[in-house]
Amino acid sequence: MSLYDRLRKSTIEASPRAELFARKGKEYKENFILYQEIKSRVHRQLVEKLDLDSLDQFDRDVLQSEIRNIIRNLVKKDAYPLSEKERVQIMEEVENEIFGFGPLEPLLKDPHINDI
Repeated sequence: MSLYDRLRKSTIEASPRAELFARKGKEYKENFILYQEIKSRVHRQLVEKLDLDSLDQFDRDVLQSEIRNIIRNLVKKDAYPLSEKERVQIMEEVENEIFGFGPLEPLLKDPHINDI
């Protein structure tokens, strides 16, 4: 059997599996896009609710607590198709974007990471 025939045969036999992986990849991409859209919406709603000029008047701890409550309420208010883990993750990510260094924040808090 030639190399061409062997490759053709393996492609035909693997195609249902390849199709499954392609579908799973598409679902993952769609879920990721939806997650990012929800996170952006929550972030935008938070910024709209805040009076950015008056934020300097508050203590940082009080401000973080209040903003954390606002984020929690925004995520709970809308019936987003999210698991509890995803809801908590969105709240943490939005909070890190507001008060920290966004996606770098978990790396900065990790004691095993010395250099970013």
